[in-house]
Order: sequence, then structure tokens, then C-alpha cells
Amino acid sequence: MSPSSPRTHALLVVAAGVTVVTAALPTASFSSLAPVRLPYLALMATYLGLMLHSTWPRETSPSRSATNRYLLLQLALLTGADYLGRSSGLTWIAAMPLLGQIVYHEGSLFTAREVLLRVAGVYLFLNGLKAWRYSGNEYLVWSGSILGCFIFVYAFSRLSVLADLARTRSDQLASELKEANERLHSQAAALDQLSREQERTRVARELHDSLGHGLTTLAVQLEVLAALPDRNSDKGTQALERARVFAQNALTDVRHSVGALRQTAPLRPLLERLRNLLAVEQASGLEVDLQLSGPPRELPVDVEQACYRTVQEALTNLRRHSGTPRACLALDFTASDRLLLTFSDRGPGVSPPQPGSGVGLQGLRERWAALGGVCQAGPRPEGGFLLSVSCPT
Repeated sequence: MSPSSPRTHALLVVAAGVTVVTAALPTASFSSLAPVRLPYLALMATYLGLMLHSTWPRETSPSRSATNRYLLLQLALLTGADYLGRSSGLTWIAAMPLLGQIVYHEGSLFTAREVLLRVAGVYLFLNGLKAWRYSGNEYLVWSGSILGCFIFVYAFSRLSVLADLARTRSDQLASELKEANERLHSQAAALDQLSREQERTRVARELHDSLGHGLTTLAVQLEVLAALPDRNSDKGTQALERARVFAQNALTDVRHSVGALRQTAPLRPLLERLRNLLAVEQASGLEVDLQLSGPPRELPVDVEQACYRTVQEALTNLRRHSGTPRACLALDFTASDRLLLTFSDRGPGVSPPQPGSGVGLQGLRERWAALGGVCQAGPRPEGGFLLSVSCPT
């Protein structure tokens, strides 16, 4: 149990003292105080002054030893006051707030057992002060009355402390709940922002992969057509027809990309799409050999889409940078839980990257990393360029 607030502590002490004093005033006798009034009042004033000082708010809490010394000093002052007051009945009344102070320190300085021992010690101390003045039934009545008052003050003080602790704990829980709610809102906002950024990245990657390849091949055919001296010749007609086919394929690819983003449009099998893609590229002058290892199997949709985009990007780079129309595409299905994809050529190499370039390869790395795979690209020691992918399936 933690201590309650100093203000509550002071109110607790005062309330306990006033309650008991009000109940006991009719039985108190003040006539015997006349001969020693000033010394008696001085001791009681010192006692009450120390009590108020101990309840005053302070930055640091008292130690166990300091609290024990304070209790012994207060009992000594009560002993002197009782002797000078000649058992006027005020000594045990003044001890009631001290009892409340002992209860207040439960949990912070003393255990519940130690509090009960100190309360019992104060009770026995007061009984000892009266034992030599009373005898027989009179002492038993007096001792029983004191015991009843002690039980009442102890119960009242403990309930007050428990109520204050409950309020403190409730305020603490409310504050923690508010902070947790604020953190939750902040994290939700950050998560929403992250989701938006990831979605924008995904859309940008899909647009680049779908449109980049199609527009590149279309641009090549238009350049061929523009270079012909006679655009109405058979070569011009063939270049124009290939450009139309590439444009139609690019449009179909964009539709597939939108369907993949929405995750609603079914896609054709991966090998069928790759063979169609390579056939179209072969018509424009590229020669890509497709090699398969192991029995082909159906892959997760995201993996198949990533494979298709990877081959598209590799073909685009082959056309732009390689310097050779020949390449090899290998798909390895040997491992039951992993796919290996390689795309290699034997060209003179890749030209140095220009500012703003490398978006396609970077997008491929991000795409495969999101699937738990690894995408690597770079020149081969024996010449040419190698793009390799390894991804769990």
C-alpha cells in the first residue's frame, strides 16, 4: 500500500481526533488541571505541534527510524501530560490521532503486521498509565472503553486510507488509459500513413513495370518505321503492325496490372504469359531461350506476377543497354519450396547509370524483398549481364 496524500493524511488525523474528542468530552475532568495548567498545556501544545509538523507536505518521505523516534517522543510527551494532568481523561483522547498516523504509514514504511504491533503497543502503553490509578472492575471498564475507541479509530483510519488509495489508483489508471489511447491514435495514424506510402509505391512499381516495357518496344518499332525511306513498303507495314500489336499488348498488360492491384481479375498461367511475351519480343528482333528445370507447378499469384514483371524489366534492359539481341531465361522448379529465376545475356555490358535511372531494378528488389526473396543484378565476370532471383514459394 502506498501512502495517501499529505492533505488527506492531515484531514484524517484531525477527523479522527475530533471524532474521539467529541465522544469523550462528557467523561473528561478539567478541574484537576488547575495547579499544573501551564506545564500541562506546554506538553500538549508540543505534542500537537509535532503532530501537525509531521503531517505537513514535504518533498521527501520520512524514514522508518525517524518515524519510530517520532512515535517514541510523542508517547513520552503523553506520559508527562498524563502525569501532570492526573488522569484527567485527555491523554488517551490525544493518543487517537497518533493512532491514525500509524495506520497512515502502512505500506510505505511499515507492513500491516508492524502497524498492528505499534497500535497494540500504544494501547498497552495507555493501559499501563492507568493500571496504577485504577483497580478491579473500574480498570476493566476503562480498558474496554479504550479498546472500543482504538478499534473505531483504527477502522476509520484504515478505511479512509484505502478509499484515498482507490481514488489515487483510479486517477492513475485513467491517466494511463488516456496516454495509451493517445499512443494508439498516434500509431494508427502512422500505420495509415505507412499503408498509403506502401500502396503508392506498389502502384508506381506496377505502372512502371507494365507501361515501361510496352512503351519501350513500341518506341523501337516507331523508330524503325521513321527510319524507313518508304513507309508504305512491306517493312513499313510490318513495323506498323508490330507497333499496333505492342500497343495492344501494353493495354492488356495495364488491365492485368489493375486487376492484380484489385486482386479480382484472374491471371493466365505464368508459363503461358511468358511464352506469349517472348513470342512478341521475338517478332521485334530479340531471341530469348526459355529453359525449364524440374516439373513446372502453380505458384502463388504474387510470385507469378513478380516473375512476369521481372522478365519484362529484363527484356527492356536487354533492348536498351545490352547491345545483343540474344539472352537466356531459366526457371528452376527443382526445389519444392523455392523458385530460382535467372536472365542472362552475353552483351558487352551495361552502360553507366544516368541520374534518375535504375528505377526498374530497384523496384524489382523491393518487390521480391516484400515476398521474402532476393533479387540481384550485375555484370558477369565472363561478360554480359545477369539478373537472378531466389524466392520461397
